Amino acid sequence: MGKINHIFIRILAFAFLFCDISTAQNTLDYYINTAIANNPELNEHFNNIKNGEIQNSLIDAQNNSFQLSLTSNILVAPYLNNDGQMISTNPQKEAIGYDAGITNGGLYSAQLNLEKNIFNDRTVNVLRKNTTLQTTREETAAKILEHNLKYSVTDKYLNVYESQQLYNYAKMIEDTLRAEVDAAKSLTKQGILKQTDLLLLMNELSNQEINTEQLMNNIQSNYSELNTFCGIENFNVKNLDQIKLEKTAENKSSHFTAMFKNDSLTILNQQELFEIKYEPQVNVFVNTGLNAIELDNIERKFGVSAGINFSLPLYDGDQKNLKAQQTKISLENVSSYEKSQSILKWSKMQQAETSIELYKNIIDKLKNQLINFSTILSISNSSLAQGQISIIDYISIINKYDELKTNSLMAEIKYQRAVNEFNYWNW
Repeated sequence: MGKINHIFIRILAFAFLFCDISTAQNTLDYYINTAIANNPELNEHFNNIKNGEIQNSLIDAQNNSFQLSLTSNILVAPYLNNDGQMISTNPQKEAIGYDAGITNGGLYSAQLNLEKNIFNDRTVNVLRKNTTLQTTREETAAKILEHNLKYSVTDKYLNVYESQQLYNYAKMIEDTLRAEVDAAKSLTKQGILKQTDLLLLMNELSNQEINTEQLMNNIQSNYSELNTFCGIENFNVKNLDQIKLEKTAENKSSHFTAMFKNDSLTILNQQELFEIKYEPQVNVFVNTGLNAIELDNIERKFGVSAGINFSLPLYDGDQKNLKAQQTKISLENVSSYEKSQSILKWSKMQQAETSIELYKNIIDKLKNQLINFSTILSISNSSLAQGQISIIDYISIINKYDELKTNSLMAEIKYQRAVNEFNYWNW
């Protein structure tokens, strides 16, 4: 019995060492940073922010720069029955063709045109504001996406870490049982150990091998999911560092509602953009080149002209007021969504905080149970050595201890997930 007692003391020693084993090679920060770097949607947001800078230059080019263009027109309106003169600005009464008052007989022009809008500062400012709002929206969306990535990666990281810790513990038990089965075979041959005790140990080993294999499959599945999400092509399984998440200080404001505030400003800006057309539109122009209606002496028809174009809408069916009504409705919709998001945030935070306290209490209780089980194991060791309990009862005690250790690990993981949930919404 002394030899059997020694066997299970070694198993117990491995169990106590479980929490101290660390073969991690990768950190949570590594996976978060990799996911951020490889995410195509996030990269699209960054590119859209760059486009905003280009858009401002485009606005300046369209509204503040001189517009230079070259135009050319040739129009021929011939006449029949006009005493042989097909092109004329003064056809005879018998001539057949378009009215000379409409066509002037033809048009021959090739002009260089220079135009520029003036008094359009408000238009430029509104357009620039629109670009700024779009850029802010992209920046906010990028921050939210990064935050979502951090939350998701942490959750998937915990999945891998949990399955690896369960596997490590199961593998230690399996290796120990395999060694002790070999030792028990020798003791059985010597008649020190019963055949039934040997068969019991072999059965425990078989069960543990199945459990270990299943846990390895879980590791590979969870690790593959983590790497795929982070955009990592290498799927060689590596042990991960343990993480200890801490609750963030409660944040009264919310990044989640920033998008709604920007949406409200964007809706108001769209109203401004619509109302720009009711502003007076003034542009100046200068052109030079050929402009003639007859081919005679066309070489003398080169000249220059300048002028001002002015326009002001007077009535369009009260579209401005109708658009304002639509804007009001859109703002009410955004306000409603913002309120709903705010309620959701505080609700999720409270749920997470409740879970944190729950699992914290469970962890403390399990720690106390493990301490109590240490005493039970110590007593059981003596009882086993004296033959007062069977090996079956002793293995049952060991299994319950294993169950406690597993539950303790699961509670710790759930606690970390609850902290991750709280930190996600408390942002």
